[in-house]
Amino acid sequence: MGPNILLDVVSAVLDQPVTAGDLASSLHNARYTYLARLLHYRIATLPDPKDIEQCLTLLQELSEQAATDVLRSPAMCQLLRIGSGGEQSIKDLLKIAHATDSGQYLDAWSLLGDVWLGQDVPPGCLPLEYQDKRFCGPRLACGLPLDLSLPAALEIPSAGLQRPRLLSRHDTNYACECLDAAVEILETSSPLGHSIFSMLATNLVLRTETSRPSECWGATSGAAIGRIVVVNAAAAAHPKALAEVLLHEATHCAIDCAELSRPLVQWHAASTAGNTIPSPWTGNPLTPHAYIHACIVWVTLLEYWHCYRRLYGEDEISRARLLFIERGFKAMDGADHLGSMAGQMSDFAPQVVNLTRESARAAFSN
Repeated sequence: MGPNILLDVVSAVLDQPVTAGDLASSLHNARYTYLARLLHYRIATLPDPKDIEQCLTLLQELSEQAATDVLRSPAMCQLLRIGSGGEQSIKDLLKIAHATDSGQYLDAWSLLGDVWLGQDVPPGCLPLEYQDKRFCGPRLACGLPLDLSLPAALEIPSAGLQRPRLLSRHDTNYACECLDAAVEILETSSPLGHSIFSMLATNLVLRTETSRPSECWGATSGAAIGRIVVVNAAAAAHPKALAEVLLHEATHCAIDCAELSRPLVQWHAASTAGNTIPSPWTGNPLTPHAYIHACIVWVTLLEYWHCYRRLYGEDEISRARLLFIERGFKAMDGADHLGSMAGQMSDFAPQVVNLTRESARAAFSN
């Protein structure tokens, strides 16, 4: 296995060579450029000229940091990409950005969901810290904020939640401790993975799923790039397993950013219902798009566990994860998945899938 299969994959998606030093920044800039253009297009096509004028005025009055937060916001990304943001409009979100920037009070959460802008803390909320005349939520040691603005049941991504609940203050603090330890392991075991996590993740959403309390997993969505949901963080067997969850979702974020300019599937097939195959790893039904993402994610995690084993030695968890990933890739041998999905894929997508399979085979033969 090469040192960084993700570099080869992203280079193939972008159709240009990417180095370890510029991978995260290239994807970060691609995301901002795309969303900035889309924001201006959405504003220009608003039906009411007064709304257009007001939105442009709000934008022009934002500081550079506030304007950056607008583009970083998964809520804004969701609204721009799929037109879904509850009852909030682009103008509403820009008003929130303006209030955050100017210091005015507004009964709303900041665009990142980590700061309450009202004069009084909202009832029933996780206890917040009062800083600079604002009520601020928790952050990881690396600075990544928790999004407290969303209901217990999530829409994008749904994260497979069935009976979710919000975390208590004690559980939130403990989950953050677990996540801090996981980020440290990710930094040593996968520097490239840590770089995409630190640059592409915007905020974390923590949830407890009461129907599966002993399982820990994550979720992301290309419709709200930067939002990473972690479910039952405290249930992870070890910080190294939680680091896998973070890397798993950061890899999805990276490919989502790369796909903004070159999608992996044909536009008409992206949401084709019923066109699925079982995942070679989990058995869950996968669309062509999810299948390609899965190949990229699992070969990236394969590399992570190999690096972890070289640094810290083999243990029960790393051995089990490597065997799990290996079984999935070996299950793909002889299967004509690409043939059945060829009509839905972009021309370069088979190359991407083959890169992951070849890299996995090379790892198993060593």
